[in-house]
Amino acid sequence: MPLVNALSTIQKQRRDEIILAAISSLAENGYVATSFAEIGRRVGLSKSVVAYHFTSKEALIDAVVNAIYDKGFTVVRPAMDEAATAQGKIDAFIKRSIYFYQEYREYVVALGSLRVHLSSKGTPNTTAVSRLHKELTDIGIILHEGQIRGEFRDFSVPIMARTLRQALDGVLIEMTHHPGLDTDEYTKELTQLFEKTLRKEENDER
Repeated sequence: MPLVNALSTIQKQRRDEIILAAISSLAENGYVATSFAEIGRRVGLSKSVVAYHFTSKEALIDAVVNAIYDKGFTVVRPAMDEAATAQGKIDAFIKRSIYFYQEYREYVVALGSLRVHLSSKGTPNTTAVSRLHKELTDIGIILHEGQIRGEFRDFSVPIMARTLRQALDGVLIEMTHHPGLDTDEYTKELTQLFEKTLRKEENDER
């Protein structure tokens, strides 16, 4: 392997280690305590080495946000793409999102910690805002296609997309306050709720 490629691979691995350490620190200690020194301690690196890979805390947080959303995408999106109907895609979005919350709890707790801190400061992270907007847009496309195909009734797509997102955020809140939450039952109720909410009834065309 050429030296340049070898160095690039090592640097990527080091960056990934730093990002994962930052996620763990955010989940355990919150934003303020997630310093370069703390992250370096977790991966056995000096503060200066962390700073070499990320020139500022803001740059590291941007990388963390993208890593969390990218991981969520790899967990959730394939099942959505496999679904043949718009309703099937929405069902998959709900089910796999809750699965992601369970299996990658540290990721979503870290993101929640970040949102709470920055919102309290009145400075939302632009990367998180952009990724959320992209997610809402993607859901909106599915909802609109469902309307065009006659699966879904007439409704405001932006409002419905955000309502679905907020419903899933509610699951996160419940999981945080009630660690023993029956997520299977929650998933079942949520999918049934949106199936009924979105469905176009026969008499809608009359």
